[in-house]
Order: sequence, then C-alpha cells, then structure tokens
Amino acid sequence: MTFSPRFASSTRLDWPILGVFIKTQCTTEIQNHLDAVNAVLILANGSVPRITASMDYALTAFFALFPKRLANNIAFLLTSVPTAASLNFPDDVIPEVLKHAPKFLIDNPIALQKNYLMLRDRVDERTVKRIKESMKRAELAEQNALEMLVELFEWLDGLEPQSTTEIIAISKKSEDIEAKITAILSQRLPGDTKDAGMDELARLVDEYAGLSLSGCFLGPLEKKIRLLEQHCESMEQQGVSQESG
Repeated sequence: MTFSPRFASSTRLDWPILGVFIKTQCTTEIQNHLDAVNAVLILANGSVPRITASMDYALTAFFALFPKRLANNIAFLLTSVPTAASLNFPDDVIPEVLKHAPKFLIDNPIALQKNYLMLRDRVDERTVKRIKESMKRAELAEQNALEMLVELFEWLDGLEPQSTTEIIAISKKSEDIEAKITAILSQRLPGDTKDAGMDELARLVDEYAGLSLSGCFLGPLEKKIRLLEQHCESMEQQGVSQESG
C-alpha cells in the first residue's frame, strides 16, 4: 500500500474534501478489499525541508488511520535524494512511534535519464560539461536505485502481515468521538457548566489514543483547525467574502 501527500498541495483541492477522502475513502477501500496489510510506503519529496499545511494535515490524517501495531510495517520512500547527506525531510511531521521507520532514498533515474537525453540532443560547446555531469548523475542514480530496491525488498521480505481489523476499529472510534462532540455541543446551553457526556467522551478519546499511531485525537483536529484558518485567511486576501463561498 502506497500513500503520497503530494496531492494535498494542489490548489484545486478543497481542504474539507482532503480530510473526507483520507478518512473515509481510504478506510472504505481497505475494508472492502484488504484483509491484511503487508506494508505501507509513504512516498514524499525528500528534498523539501518544509511542507505545506495541507500536506502536514494529509500526513497527520493518514497516520491517524493506522494502529500502533502496524508501526513496523511502515516505511518512507523519499525522492529527489541523491545521497543520504542531501536528505532534507522534516522529522517533526513524523509521529514519535515512527521515528525508527526505514527511509528508502531515491533520485529518480528515469527523470535524470530523460534530462540527459534532452541535453545530448542539444549538444554544443557550452553544454558539453553539463551533458557529462548529467550522464554521471543518471548512471549514479541508476546504481543507487538498484541498491535501494534490494534493501526495500529485504525489508518487505521480513514483515508480518497485519490484520485490517484495528484500522476499521480506529475509524469507527473516530466517528463515535465526532458524533459525541456534536451531541454535547448541540445539547449544551449558553452558560451551561454541566459535564453531561464528557465522561463517555473522555473514555472514547482514551481508547482512540491507545489504538492510533497519532497517539491522540487532538493532533489531527488541531491541524485541521489550523488548515481551516489558513484557508479563511487566503480567501480574505483574495477578496472573497464568506457569503459568495
């Protein structure tokens, strides 16, 4: 199973759709088509030190889907990284439980080969040096990609498949929490200090924290709120009123 947060950076993708897709569509597909998960590969650009708020939310929402017992079956495939020294992926977006997860690095050899062929077809005295450098980089990338694939398949070969039962349970628990929050807010009157339903909500949140990779329910919620704030600020800057939205 492979996931890439890159689609989240699209300006055409409305942020509520992003959350619904990750939370609902992914869970539905898993429930309908998978009894077990062997591995999860998270594909991301390894040369970008900072990610957008939408990509951060996408990763957080994605991590929240999976149980802690799946942690050893998750790895990162980071692109645009010719050497380990050039890796520039923000560690702060990775949950503590996944800090140990393998990071497989690749500098796309196909893209580099295409670039080399394009330069070669336009050869002149000024581009000879660039062509030689491009060829060397493409050859090195091919060799590194082969070595990376060997490491990746060795890692895959040592994994134990994990049941999707807990993935479905986490999704159900998240829905129960959101429904409980909605019920509490709709029943509470202005100035009401009663804690009706709060004990039940606290129990659900604790159960969720014990299951999910994200560790708590508030993490994805806080990033969702921050993304909403940025979305509203962007609309204000563009001169779009809430009524016209």
